[in-house]
Amino acid sequence: MNTVELIRNGQPFINKLTGLEENKISEYKIVTDERTFTMSREQVELLYRNYVHDGYDLSVKDISAYFSLFSSSDLVKIRIAFTNTFGLRKEDTIITPHEIEEHNLEELKDIVADFIRHKKVLGFKNELPDILSKIIDEQKEEIANLKDYKAIIEEGFKDVPFATPVIQATPSSKSLAVWLSDMHIGCKVTPTGAIMQENIGWNNQMVIDRLNKLLLTIKQQGPFNEIWVFNLGDAIDGMDHTTSRRDVSLPQNMNNAEMAKCYRQDINYLFDTMVANHMANSYHFRTVSQSNHGGDFEAQASEFLVEQLKHKGIDSAMAEQAFGITQIQNMPIVYGHGKDTTHQIRPLGVQLDNRTRAYVDSLLRANGLASYFGNILVVKGDSHQYHLSGCADYMYMSVGSLFGSSEWAQSNFPCRGWEINYSIFDNGNVMHGSVKDNRPYNIDIQFN
Repeated sequence: MNTVELIRNGQPFINKLTGLEENKISEYKIVTDERTFTMSREQVELLYRNYVHDGYDLSVKDISAYFSLFSSSDLVKIRIAFTNTFGLRKEDTIITPHEIEEHNLEELKDIVADFIRHKKVLGFKNELPDILSKIIDEQKEEIANLKDYKAIIEEGFKDVPFATPVIQATPSSKSLAVWLSDMHIGCKVTPTGAIMQENIGWNNQMVIDRLNKLLLTIKQQGPFNEIWVFNLGDAIDGMDHTTSRRDVSLPQNMNNAEMAKCYRQDINYLFDTMVANHMANSYHFRTVSQSNHGGDFEAQASEFLVEQLKHKGIDSAMAEQAFGITQIQNMPIVYGHGKDTTHQIRPLGVQLDNRTRAYVDSLLRANGLASYFGNILVVKGDSHQYHLSGCADYMYMSVGSLFGSSEWAQSNFPCRGWEINYSIFDNGNVMHGSVKDNRPYNIDIQFN
């Protein structure tokens, strides 16, 4: 029988809400006949918010797109376990067991109001009074087990103003741009051909581990007013064991569907964790539509991903041409992979050499950016190498690869370790940094 056990401070505990500050629920252990799962508090919140009618009312199959480590069948068993243990059903509210345990009535109202605010951004009607009524009717017993809220419940909902508050992170003037490039999800790396050991057995959990180290850096550098995440291409290693151009055979350890799904799940995981940890006031996603490995196949996956993120209230868009253009703190940002899906024989250089400068100059002038010369940042991927150069008209940055080096690359070029680059914008000042170590990490952050 599928059930859920509460884990408090790393130890199993009885499935009874206590309200004791020193014994908070740290995670949930889901026990089924076949296997055991562990879910974080944030993952359970995501499950409740997306499953119930008063949330986004999604099917378990649709919810699985937001979980990188659980399949659809896994989530069916997890949902049944929560139904058996806590009575989770479509008609339930969005409030999770640990939220019931740790918050008083006013705080629960704030949680629901904040959720409704996000739903309103997506065009949902304001159902706050109805949801709050359900909290009273359906969860009064659980709340009463912690404290005597009867008088508060009866008195507290008389003439309640159901205004939707705007809840923001810590005020900040800083903007962060994260340059994700060349993730090469699905690339196969074996011990026989690899000189560097860091990518042997390359899989999606290794992608998540590196994103976690990026998240720790964001936590340390923040908070931010806004965070921009850019996919600069080749997030997917290829298609049918070759590049999208069909010009190079590639050893791959995933099929096409698995690569596309992992790519979408990884970006959703990144945003879900940033939002859950209040790292910024607003979030943006931009992706290229052309690259030599991912090509049109990656563009199709990105198109679906953009719609997923929009559904969550995240500003998202895909570039229509080989290079996209946006603006961060009044600075034009021109971003691309560096080698398009079809036409470019030679990629753009790591440094701003004469050939690369001629291409970039023409690109900027053709897009009406000449009037911004002196205040433009051009960013590209493809080379798996970080280098910052420029001229009087613009800065030019080649960024590193989250993946690092394949066996072929290690055999033909200088070895490059994995690296995620980022830029911080603060009232005219720009600072560039890198995440690229493999050291253990320990910081107060809740991973989704």
